[in-house]
Amino acid sequence: MGQVVSFKTESRLSPLELRRALNANLPADLVVKEAEDVPEGFHARRSAKRRHYRYSLWNAEVPSVWVRRYRYHVMERLDVDAMNQAAGFLIGTHDFACFAWGLAQYLASGTRRTTVRTLFEAGWSGVAPMMDFDVVGTAFLPHMVRNMVGAMLRVGTKKLTPDGFRELLESGGTRLSTWTVPAHGLMLVAVEY
Repeated sequence: MGQVVSFKTESRLSPLELRRALNANLPADLVVKEAEDVPEGFHARRSAKRRHYRYSLWNAEVPSVWVRRYRYHVMERLDVDAMNQAAGFLIGTHDFACFAWGLAQYLASGTRRTTVRTLFEAGWSGVAPMMDFDVVGTAFLPHMVRNMVGAMLRVGTKKLTPDGFRELLESGGTRLSTWTVPAHGLMLVAVEY
């Protein structure tokens, strides 16, 4: 919903004309909602101050054909209070190495890499069958949201306690979350600059 891209162009089209031209040529599952000129040096990823992600579940015994492309199906009954307790531990500045997939490759890919991030909001909303996890932070590691959700689902199904979740987070990456949920429930909702 909220993907932002930036690029340089020598086109003489106005932002409105560019948006119309792009939408006329993009596949049906992509839409440019806005186009605007930005100051020199703006970068869609590096200039972002906050990112808001949502992971969506379909929590029912029977899957839904209508939402299966956008919501991960979980059959087991979930303890949402316990999941929200675990989500509360995520808020603040922490080393999120335990939720990074491919951590060694990630850290080796650049000189200024760190696994410390700040999260401002994290919590579950909705009622079964449609439930969402929303998280807002400065930046996210590869697969971080999907790994956090996977671990919270372990809490929701009583395979991990909220305190066990907190201990995983506080491990500084000496323990890794191995519960990655599929990508199709994840969306970037918004980016703040």
